[in-house]
Amino acid sequence: MARLVYLLRGGAGAQWLGYASLPKLDYRSTSLVNEIYAGEDSIVRHWLKAPWSMDGWRLDVVHMLGEGGGARNNLQHIAGITQAAKQAQPEAFVFGEHFGDARQWLQADAEDAAMNYRGFTFPIWGFLANTDISYDPQKIDAQTCMAWMDNYRAGLSHQQQLRMFNQLDSHDTARFKSLLGKDVARLPLAVVWAVQLAGGTVHLLWRRGGRGWQ
Repeated sequence: MARLVYLLRGGAGAQWLGYASLPKLDYRSTSLVNEIYAGEDSIVRHWLKAPWSMDGWRLDVVHMLGEGGGARNNLQHIAGITQAAKQAQPEAFVFGEHFGDARQWLQADAEDAAMNYRGFTFPIWGFLANTDISYDPQKIDAQTCMAWMDNYRAGLSHQQQLRMFNQLDSHDTARFKSLLGKDVARLPLAVVWAVQLAGGTVHLLWRRGGRGWQ
């Protein structure tokens, strides 16, 4: 059987951030690559075909995918995933989760879009909630916030800007309203800012009464 998981010295399988339930796949394996995206009935292609006909894929922490227990040749494999998706469904939408700078993937057309943490969430948190992604104090003024967004956006084509996910918060972060605390009156300003910015607006809310996400 082909080896699909990267093995550490001693024979133990590598784990993503130490979680035993999340083995670190090794994309040096041709069998794995075929199973994930290259094969005609690969996972990526399978769910985009009828009768399922999914619209596309969101690639979680995609910058950490790669060979040899790390992210070697990451861009090559992400581009392969996107190419396979569009071969199966020409209008498939593939976007990645990047807490860091996603522009190298976007500029290489390896993804259609990304969750816009670096170009929107981080600066808006710093300006309106006075915090950074680690929930440490970070206070920036409006001019710095705008310059941050403009500089990031300058590295993307207009079409890429229109496809970005501009989220005030996400399933991986605290709710933006909670971060505002006593400054909750700033929330409408954040929503207006998100809506007027090129891209898709995402605001995750927890519905009271245990009825789930919306």
